[in-house]
Amino acid sequence: MSSLEKIYFSKLFYAICLLANLVAFGGLLVVFFSHNHTLENSYRQTLEQTTAIAEKILNRVVPAPDQLEYLLRHDPAEYWELQQQFRDLQEATGVAYLYVLQKHEGDWRFLLSSLYGRGTAAATILAPYPEYNEDVELNRAWERRIITFHNFTDRWGDLVIISRPVVVNGKTVAVIGADFDQRTVSALHARMRNELLITLGATAVLSLLLWYKVYSMMRNLGAAVAERTQSLREQTELAHAAYFAKTNFLATLSHELRTPLHAINGMASIARAAIDNPPKIAQCLDNINVAGECLTKLFTNLLTAVQLETGKSSIAEQEFNFRKMLDRLIAQFTKTARYKKQSFKFEVAPTVPTYVLGDEMQLSRCVQTLLDNAVKFTPEHGTIALTVESMPAKKNSVRVIVADTGIGIAPEQQRRVFLLFEQGDNGLTRKYEGTGLGLMIAKGLLDLMGGTISVKSKIGVGSTFTIELPLTPIESLTPLPPESSDIFHDKRVLYAEDNEINRQEMLMILTPTGLAVDCAENGDLAVEMFADQPDAYDLILMDNYMPEMDGLEAARRIRQTPHPRAKTIPIIAVSGDRSPESLASYFHAGMNDHLDKPVDDAALIAKIVHYLYGGGGKN
Repeated sequence: MSSLEKIYFSKLFYAICLLANLVAFGGLLVVFFSHNHTLENSYRQTLEQTTAIAEKILNRVVPAPDQLEYLLRHDPAEYWELQQQFRDLQEATGVAYLYVLQKHEGDWRFLLSSLYGRGTAAATILAPYPEYNEDVELNRAWERRIITFHNFTDRWGDLVIISRPVVVNGKTVAVIGADFDQRTVSALHARMRNELLITLGATAVLSLLLWYKVYSMMRNLGAAVAERTQSLREQTELAHAAYFAKTNFLATLSHELRTPLHAINGMASIARAAIDNPPKIAQCLDNINVAGECLTKLFTNLLTAVQLETGKSSIAEQEFNFRKMLDRLIAQFTKTARYKKQSFKFEVAPTVPTYVLGDEMQLSRCVQTLLDNAVKFTPEHGTIALTVESMPAKKNSVRVIVADTGIGIAPEQQRRVFLLFEQGDNGLTRKYEGTGLGLMIAKGLLDLMGGTISVKSKIGVGSTFTIELPLTPIESLTPLPPESSDIFHDKRVLYAEDNEINRQEMLMILTPTGLAVDCAENGDLAVEMFADQPDAYDLILMDNYMPEMDGLEAARRIRQTPHPRAKTIPIIAVSGDRSPESLASYFHAGMNDHLDKPVDDAALIAKIVHYLYGGGGKN
C-alpha cells in the first residue's frame, strides 16, 4: 500500500470512528427517553408469553374441580415443565406473580401458578385491598371479556395487576393474571439500561481510542511521508551527483588515455625520423616506456576497480618482508619528494614485524596510493610523513599513517573520497592529474584484507590518512639462494603464450636472469613439449586464453601425464582475470598460483624464486 493510499484509508477510518461515536450516543439517548414506554411494553409482552404457556394447559385440562390433580396424575412431566416455564418467565421479566385461573360453579381455581405451594382457592391467595377488589376485577374479565388494568400502592410497594380473559369459540375458558412489582420491574430495566449505558460508554471510549490511534497514525504517516520524500530527494541528488561524477570520470579517463597514447605515437614518429640519431632514438624509447607505464597503471586501476565493484577481486596470503617493502617505498618517495622540493619524513617503529603473511603487492599498492596523493596535493616546500607502528590493543595489527601539509579536503567531501569516480573535489582532476580511482581501490583492497582506512583533513592545513591492518608475523622467510646474476643457472621454464609480443616481453624479462625459456604458441604444443621432455623443465608459465587448447585444459593434460614429474612441477597461471571464480578454476585445473597481466617484473621474479627455491609445490 502506497503512502497516499494509507492516508486515504486513515481518513476513511477516522470518519467511521466518528460515525460510530455518534451512533453510540444516539442509541443511549433513545434508550433513556423511551424507558417508560419500554416498561409498559414489558407488561404486555409478559402477558403474551403467559398466554402462550396457559394455552398449552387449557388444551389438556377439562373443566372440573380436580383439574390440577387430573393434570398431575395424567401428565406430571408436562405440568412441571409448564410450571418451570412460568418461574423462568417470572425471573426474566421481574413479574412478582403469574397465574392462570378458571371459574367452576362460582369458585376460582388455579390451573397454574409461578409460586410454589399455591392452593386451589384464589381467595386464600389474593387478599382484598381497600383500593382493589380482586373478585370484582376477575369477574369483570371473565364475564365482560375485557382486560382489566389496575395500578395502586400497598404496604409492599407499587403494584400493577392485570387480568386478561382467554376466549375460545366465544366462551371464556380462563383468566390470565399477572402482578407486577413496579419498583422491581423498574429496577430490572434500570439495570438493563445501566448495562447498556456501560456498553455504550465502553464503545465510546474504544471509539475515542481508535480515533486517537488513527490521528496518531495519520500524524506519524505524515512525518514518514515527509521523511521518505526527503530521503528520495537526497537519493535523487546522490544519483545526479553520481551521474555527473561518472560523466566527469569518463572525460578525465579520455584525457588520461589520450595523453600517454599521444606521447607514444609522437615519440614513435620522432624516432622514425631520427633513424640515424641513436641518442635521439634512445630518448624517444625512454619516453615511450614512461607513457606505456602510465597506460599500464591506468588499465590496472580500471580492471581492479571493476573487479572490486563486481566482487571478483581476491587477496593472496604469502610470506614477504614487510620492512623491505617499506624500504622500497621510502626510497622511491624520498627521491620523488626531493624532485618536487618537498620534505619527506618517515618513521618505522622497532616493534613492527619484519616478516609477515599477506598480499605484498596489494598492500604496497595501497600505501603507494596514499603517498602518491600526498605528493600530488602538497605544494612545494610542503611536508609528507610516513609513520608505521604496531597496535598493542590489537594483536598482530599494524597502523600506517600518511600525513601531508597539502590543500586538504572539505568536511562534506571527506566521506566521498573513497567512492568510485570521486576525488575530494572533482574540479581538481584538471589541475591535478588522476582518475579518482586510487582511494576507492585502496579501500576495497583493505576491506578484502580485513583492514580499514580513514581520513582526517582540514582545508589549507593538510590531510592524514590512517590504515589499520591485521598482519600475521612469522619468524623468517623460507630460505632463498643468495641474489646473484646466475641465480637461475641450469633452470628451464616452459612458457605457453599465443601472443608474440607477450612472448618477446617475457623473454626480455627472464633472459638476463640466466633462466632458459622455451615458448609454446598454444596449449597443445605445451602439453606435447612437456610430454617429450618432462625432466627438462623446472616450472611452467601458462597463459589462460589460447587457441587450439586453453591454459586450463593444458594444465589438466600435463597433470594427467604418467611421468612422476607431472604431479609436482609448479604451474603458474598468467592472466588478467583474477576473479574468485577464475582463481578457483586455475587451482581446480592443477595450477599452483596466479600472476597478473600485465606482468610486473619484480613480482614475476619473486614468484619464480619462491617456487624454484622456496619449496612451492602443487596446492
